[in-house]
Amino acid sequence: MDFLIIPALTAISLFAFAALTDAPSVYFDAITVADELDKQGFKPNVVTDHLLERMQEIERGGFSREHGGQHSSDYDKTPVRVISDYLGTRNLIRTVQQSTGFVGVTIGGDVTVVGRTARFHLHGTGWHRPEFTLHEEAPVAEIDALIGRMAVQVMGETEPYQLALHKFRRAIDPAGLAEVEAIARRALGIVDPAERHWFHNILGIVRFVGGDAAGALEWLRQAIELAPDVGLQYSNVGMILAAQGRHDQAIGYFQRCAASPDTRPANFAVCYSEWGASLAVLGRDAEAVEKFAAAIKSDPAYADVYVEWGRLLRARGDGEAAEALFRKARELYPGQTVYTENLMSAVIHRAGSVAGRIGP
Repeated sequence: MDFLIIPALTAISLFAFAALTDAPSVYFDAITVADELDKQGFKPNVVTDHLLERMQEIERGGFSREHGGQHSSDYDKTPVRVISDYLGTRNLIRTVQQSTGFVGVTIGGDVTVVGRTARFHLHGTGWHRPEFTLHEEAPVAEIDALIGRMAVQVMGETEPYQLALHKFRRAIDPAGLAEVEAIARRALGIVDPAERHWFHNILGIVRFVGGDAAGALEWLRQAIELAPDVGLQYSNVGMILAAQGRHDQAIGYFQRCAASPDTRPANFAVCYSEWGASLAVLGRDAEAVEKFAAAIKSDPAYADVYVEWGRLLRARGDGEAAEALFRKARELYPGQTVYTENLMSAVIHRAGSVAGRIGP
């Protein structure tokens, strides 16, 4: 009977591979669509694809190295779908993924038409989180806009940090900042406790941008209490203190950032760059240069450090060397993505306006 064992082991191996790999943070189960919309080309897979595309646009707009999610649907030709179709066990594989927490949230629903109004209903379930129901409606002629608004709602439930960052980068007035704050505060009640410190961070940054430095420092203090090993929280506090001219205190926080087990290169780049800037202000030039060099070693593509080092060299009368660093910063800034790790730096320095920081 050994000839029967090999196919059985192969099937078990394929099942395990499908269940343990390619598991999305958000998985769209079947979304049914009214016949009227189907005839217009908005078939279930088209609606789902458009929804996924809008969510991915939001995610790109609020990109964070720490929080990049994966979205998939019942129509994707992923390993899960191909293998499960081969084994005839697609539903069982998804059940295993959901019950073990490999799939963060599973969402399904329908789009109906009543008169001239399209109504989008979704319901979701997730690992260790309450069920939720979402509703949006719009004229049938505005189905694309309807899908876009639903994507915002879904992101608010499944990846609120990405949504908050996306909105933050477009928050150019108090109303926009208030929307970001509302997203973050609501998220504190629905996300895993282990993730709450990220929202304390974004709330601290929002308060700082809104002119409330004391409130910002309090939110960041709470973030540190929740996750003392996350280095960027110390550098965020340090940057606020440095902006207030409290450089000795700021350096203490940059030191704690550098000593943290948070080994992401972008985190160390920001930490050492800002530490060097404070040392330069205090006239400790040799130490500042050491920190700038450490920042570049951590992440050579981090533009801010070249600006800070260049400013120090220019102040010491070495204009030629300073200009070489400024040129490097100008080259890097256009392609520099604002991540979670350097978000506060972007706020403090208004990243992207390198000319304004370099001066004449």
